[in-house]
Amino acid sequence: MLLFLVTFFSIYGGANLYFYYRLRSAVDLPLIASVLIGFFLFFLTLCPVLIRLLERAGAGTVARIIAFPGYFWMGFLFLFLAASLFFFLAGIFIGLPAS
Repeated sequence: MLLFLVTFFSIYGGANLYFYYRLRSAVDLPLIASVLIGFFLFFLTLCPVLIRLLERAGAGTVARIIAFPGYFWMGFLFLFLAASLFFFLAGIFIGLPAS
């Protein structure tokens, strides 16, 4: 179980970190906005495990409330990574420099 959690947080946390760096390079955010977005992404990274712990503790309603944005974000992040990979590979084949 520990190996699964380490692998999960490495991949999912890395994907969130990639999104955060791409966002910061695309948009000039003030420091407070960058920090708030960073904390929010950290919370979203912990959401799947937090949801499971809340369900085990009997707080199903709270878990369901957290699950909707948490899993929605996971789906959006997957689509973002797929699009980023597509455009990166398309840029390589066309000969554009990577940004």
